[in-house]
Amino acid sequence: MANPVCITVPQNATPPTDCEADYIKHVHYFGENHNNFRFEYRKLERTLLFEYLRRAYTNGSFPNNLMSVSFSAPIVQNGSTNFCVDILKRNIFCERRRYRYLGHSESQSCEKKCYLINASEDDIHDLLARFDNFVKITVVRKRAKRINLLFVGFEHILDLPGDDYIVEPDVKSGFFGTKPRAFTNSCGFMSPEFTIKVRRQLGLSSPEPSAIQVNYQGFQGTLVLKDVHTNAPQVQLRKSMQIFNIPNEEMRQHIPFIGILDFSKPHINGYLDTRLIILLQSRGVSVNYLQTLHKDYTNLLRRILDDPASAQYFLRLKGRDDGNIRSEIDGPTREVLTTIKRNEIEEMIDRSCVLDAERRPVARVRILVPKARVVFGVCDPHGKLEKGQCYFKPTLLDDEAGELSSEEQIVVARYPCYHPGDIQILMLTHEETGYENLKDCLVLPCKGHAFESCGGDPSGSKFFVSWDQQLIPEGTIQPCSYSTKNKGKFRALARVCANVKWLLKRNRDKRNRERKKRCREEMIEHFANFTNDLPQKIEKTYMKLAVTLGPYSKECKQLSKMSYQAANQTVDKDVLSQKLAMFETNESTR
Repeated sequence: MANPVCITVPQNATPPTDCEADYIKHVHYFGENHNNFRFEYRKLERTLLFEYLRRAYTNGSFPNNLMSVSFSAPIVQNGSTNFCVDILKRNIFCERRRYRYLGHSESQSCEKKCYLINASEDDIHDLLARFDNFVKITVVRKRAKRINLLFVGFEHILDLPGDDYIVEPDVKSGFFGTKPRAFTNSCGFMSPEFTIKVRRQLGLSSPEPSAIQVNYQGFQGTLVLKDVHTNAPQVQLRKSMQIFNIPNEEMRQHIPFIGILDFSKPHINGYLDTRLIILLQSRGVSVNYLQTLHKDYTNLLRRILDDPASAQYFLRLKGRDDGNIRSEIDGPTREVLTTIKRNEIEEMIDRSCVLDAERRPVARVRILVPKARVVFGVCDPHGKLEKGQCYFKPTLLDDEAGELSSEEQIVVARYPCYHPGDIQILMLTHEETGYENLKDCLVLPCKGHAFESCGGDPSGSKFFVSWDQQLIPEGTIQPCSYSTKNKGKFRALARVCANVKWLLKRNRDKRNRERKKRCREEMIEHFANFTNDLPQKIEKTYMKLAVTLGPYSKECKQLSKMSYQAANQTVDKDVLSQKLAMFETNESTR
């Protein structure tokens, strides 16, 4: 076995001591040499795994046994993944401790950041096995996605004892020979009393958030407000929310809390990007009107620092207080407007694109729609909505709320949007009893809706919702099916059967040790080799073909499905890359 990489802590590096947060060692490699690194102490995120360690080891020693390591983008872009693998397989020796690879979240895969722990290989395996038997998952990307849930960060937690929640089955529908669709997929309910606790924990003023995205003991999904009986549990989870099952009751008692990942917010404005513009145009929305929206938005940004009326209107769009703006803009208000304008312009830069030869940023299309929001999609807590209906009540000013109340239909699109069928027209339901407090979220019926019927997973997803009647498409169109083919299911079943047979063989203990070791090596290699450039490559090919063949073409429909699969990692990356290469070859011969 090769020697570990030795890291000496600089004399001037000390963790902060005047705060309640935990800090751990962090090493950032910016070159392909073991000596090309920077050392610092960084604040430790709150995650399911780290909260368990914090509560299990009450002497406060666990932060010293953790370390985070990151690798700069140039190392990855140059294809030098061997350096990353070498570091993680060698381990890191620092301050009399030997740190071994532990894991990472999905977002940290993109950032090339992972966690290490001062523990033996067997102890690390046993620690992860307390949450689930991850080794039994033979497909590496699926195993990684499952383990990633342990490292998802959240800023806020609430205690939730076992008797304060129940797990209910999903509402499903399906025909013979087809997989039933869960119209409540990864969406549960929470009581008004629980939302009050959430509001206090988040430090929000009234009203309470209508929907929150949560992480709880292997469950992840969205909870929506629902009136319940006085003695009923505060939280109702769905079976579809369960990513893994913690086998040990004593283990669950160590982590009786629910982590809040996100929550419904007012005034999250909706914007049109290039793909959504193309899809709306293909559905019959006027090009002239889309150009007008673009022109109005850019003109508004130009005028907000000089024209008081434009500044007032823009601040109202953003849900900000317009202060005492009358005939002139005072200094503090100008600073606020300058910051907002700078942020709007920065969002127009495509971070996924490489800068051109002159090092200029690459712009992307981004158009503000005044009558649009981006909100969580949630299932109907009262079961009153019929198929094709929805309930939507964004936070608006009085004059705007009156205008929305007169509308009968709205346009709803997946966010991000992949296919013309991802844009749907829904009938707007007003003044339903029991729905009054459901604000800033899109309530979809439990009796069936297109976004679930097509096989895409809306759990925790956000939707672009607009009541601008000039953005309502012409007619209806069937959504794209994002389900994987049955062939993949049979292959997965065959792998499971093979795995079962393997477990029944002799010398099981020896094979298990070998399997555990190989699993850890696979996770390191998966982390080192992971790149998130495939969705951008598919997008580039899609845009070319959408212009030449149109978004309704067979090629664009296939690429739309591939975009979803790449973004959600539902299909192996190599399989998608091979398919994309075929598209690129065919495109070059046209």
